[in-house]
Amino acid sequence: MERQDDNKLLISLNSSSLIRTKNSIEITQKILLEKVARDHSLAEYYYKRAQNKFHHDITVLEDYTKAIELDPSYHLPYERRANAKIRFQMDYEGAIEDYTKFLEFEPKNRIFIERGKAKKILKEFYGSIEDFTTSIIIEPHWLAYIYRGAVKEILKDYEGALADYTQATIIRNGESRDLRVYIETIEFTTTAIEFNPKDSISYYNRGLAKSNLGNYDGAIDDFTSAIKIKPDYSIAYFNRAIAKRKNFTTEYNMEIIEDYNIAIELDSSNSTAFANRGYEKANSRVSLFNPTAIEDCNRAIEIDPNNSTAYIRRASVLLIFSKYSQAEADIKKAVEIDPLNESEEIDKLWDSLPTPIEHQYHPPTDEECQENKRFLDSLSDDEYYDSFENAD
Repeated sequence: MERQDDNKLLISLNSSSLIRTKNSIEITQKILLEKVARDHSLAEYYYKRAQNKFHHDITVLEDYTKAIELDPSYHLPYERRANAKIRFQMDYEGAIEDYTKFLEFEPKNRIFIERGKAKKILKEFYGSIEDFTTSIIIEPHWLAYIYRGAVKEILKDYEGALADYTQATIIRNGESRDLRVYIETIEFTTTAIEFNPKDSISYYNRGLAKSNLGNYDGAIDDFTSAIKIKPDYSIAYFNRAIAKRKNFTTEYNMEIIEDYNIAIELDSSNSTAFANRGYEKANSRVSLFNPTAIEDCNRAIEIDPNNSTAYIRRASVLLIFSKYSQAEADIKKAVEIDPLNESEEIDKLWDSLPTPIEHQYHPPTDEECQENKRFLDSLSDDEYYDSFENAD
């Protein structure tokens, strides 16, 4: 009889231990989940804080890095940090690492294109082609064909380049820009240059066609050839500066500013040259926030009050100087002048305007999270468990 009672007691004790152990596991799991949720909340905070900063602010790198440290599985900051590494540090290798990390979470065709572009700049041409090809397999976007065609042209695979450019044209059929015109221009001007190697106009026109096809390296080479033949070729300096900006391979943009300086010296009526130079001055890593940047944009508008690009550039500069209301007015003016302009640049300007305070994301601060952690750490296991039960 006593033996049976002992067995019952043992079973009861074991059951109690199992219940307590189960509760401990559940409590531990909830603590871990709470930490994960808190870390992700902070990671999202740093990510969104970086997003609310304008593109000239190098501290976005710190914010994206902090977001990644808090939650390495939160993949969105990897792409943004890669873009920032290119913009502020010209760190293409670091950018490729971040793009690669992003792709481990989400094989997105746009990121393959961005990584392919970075590899192209590092002259990893075959790796670049592989990324553009992978992007096409995921989703056959015309841009991937353009970039792959440009790399093939560098590798002197002219038939492959032409095939890619043609496919890009087919995909974009019915849209405003017919890429075949540029392909035919390249063929025609190449023949003209072979016949007369001193034909500066053919070099210039081929440079324009290559630039429109996304082959900025080739465009810069052709504009440079045109300038060597005709040193006072103002429009060639102007378009070489634009190609350099789009190529984004110069460590400092002083080369771009110098091209605009010469273009303006040769032709002071070029409104867009003033506007573009103003934008470059404001973004110069050598003289960030150059006060003459706005003066250049103002001069551009004085020359041509109906130049929507001048208002777009001035809006960009005003945003860098945190003059948000004036920037918004310029964006609206640009749209008023050219209501059919649906460029990504205008969309980015709208997105760069600060969000009204009442609509901004306000996660808990570091101090609030630390205070909450101290409170939770002070609770016993039962109290901690009860805090979840009574959360509602």
